[in-house]
Amino acid sequence: MKTNTLLRTLGVFALILTACLRAQTPATDDRTTALAEARSGNWVRAESVLAPLAAAEPIDVEICVLLAQRYLGQKRNKEAVELMERVVAAQPDQAGLHSLLGQALSQRIGELAFMQQAFVAPKMLRAFKRSVELDAHHVPGLIGLANYYLYSPAIAGGSLEKAEEYALQVEKLDAFNGALVRAQIRERQEKWSEAAECLRKALAAQPANAWLQARLGGVLAKAGQPAEAKAAFAAALKLQPDQPEALAGLQALAAPKS
Repeated sequence: MKTNTLLRTLGVFALILTACLRAQTPATDDRTTALAEARSGNWVRAESVLAPLAAAEPIDVEICVLLAQRYLGQKRNKEAVELMERVVAAQPDQAGLHSLLGQALSQRIGELAFMQQAFVAPKMLRAFKRSVELDAHHVPGLIGLANYYLYSPAIAGGSLEKAEEYALQVEKLDAFNGALVRAQIRERQEKWSEAAECLRKALAAQPANAWLQARLGGVLAKAGQPAEAKAAFAAALKLQPDQPEALAGLQALAAPKS
């Protein structure tokens, strides 16, 4: 009797286990399919599958990072921050995760009232600093630090000197992004001709970048070089006929001066 009871018990257990495994297989397949769809830009179905998985424990870092990037692109910044805070807590030794958290916080801070910004800014700075502590050559973290010091008020530690310091580090590792960050600094200083030179360096690396050509046109216009600005706007429109900044720039140049 005992043997028969044991066999029946094992048989029931085997049936339950098989049912569980079968139940798990579609979920695994759904995850794989949804990740593939998300990476190919097909989010219609993918998000409905991935969002519940992102909320589950233990945390699925791959899904959370992908969704956070999606949310940032949609300006769902609060959701992106919440996901990345969970991710960083789960994997604290990954530089890229800290810099992505910093990016999410940098987008989120612009949505907040001044007093709330005072609480978020130190978190953003810590995230970027931690990314560079983990990897001294981590370009996104260095860019994040340069931008933090460039755009933060002095009361929050803003410093053009520190921004320049990090911009130079970026430039040593990534000439294109380094030139872009230095152009931002020169624009902030209203040194338009120097900003134009930085943008030309960036264009040397990406000559077919319509947005960058339009930005050069805008800086040249501010530098008092309308002919050169017009040529840059025209170059942008040749690459992208509907480039909005170039169209607006040409319209501004053509407008009668008051």
